[in-house]
Amino acid sequence: MRIAPRQRQGNQDPAAGRPRSSANDPSSAARGSYLSWAWVGLALAGPAIGVFFPQIVAADIVVRRASVFRLWCLAAGVAAGAWALGVAWLTLHRTNRRLASLASQDPLTGLANLRRFHAALTAVLAQAGPSSLIIGDLDHFKRINDQYGHLAGDSVLVSVAATLAHSVREHDLVARIGGEEFALLLPGADLVVATAMAERLRRAVESLPCGVTISLGIAMYPDHAVDPTALVKAADDAAYRAKRLGRNQVAVGQVQPSSGS
Repeated sequence: MRIAPRQRQGNQDPAAGRPRSSANDPSSAARGSYLSWAWVGLALAGPAIGVFFPQIVAADIVVRRASVFRLWCLAAGVAAGAWALGVAWLTLHRTNRRLASLASQDPLTGLANLRRFHAALTAVLAQAGPSSLIIGDLDHFKRINDQYGHLAGDSVLVSVAATLAHSVREHDLVARIGGEEFALLLPGADLVVATAMAERLRRAVESLPCGVTISLGIAMYPDHAVDPTALVKAADDAAYRAKRLGRNQVAVGQVQPSSGS
């Protein structure tokens, strides 16, 4: 006589005949209510940005739905991280631009400083063709500082700088290279163009209401010098010659004799 096998109960393991453990049951892995928070902390220029993602899994939610919710939280975290990185990059880019500007700009007048002037002069002279340099020095500027104070002197420097900057061509460079000394780099300009420019600058400064004048010296590459240092010296010597001639004048540098002559 064959005995019919006993019918399995609903929650028994068919292999071992033991009750099935709920810990191994995927459908019951998500049972139970819990609340977890994922925190993303991003330190950007000092303050920390905290982004919180609540993940609430209620009782009887199947594993697939819980996994989708976790993926959603992960995607939201990635999006927030990308946004924060974008903000950090933009902040860094703006900071770098500001630092570069401070490193190449005169803080009082906003013109190019001595460092930027030397770099530009070297680059221009490396190109083929003539270029001219004008150096201008304000006349009797010390009297302004002594009589009216340094604040008044700074105001005069700012006015002169703005006048020079608005009187040159678009691709010319105007720099403040000393206390009351300015340099104007004219790429591609010969002596005719540079002399006309210097006269226009002299008249523009003379017309300012502050009553200051400027003496200007001109040197051209390669007639007066073939390297940056020598060209600056030639223009500077010409500016001081303009002062000796009575100030508020324009003087042209002297052509250096060749070594073979």
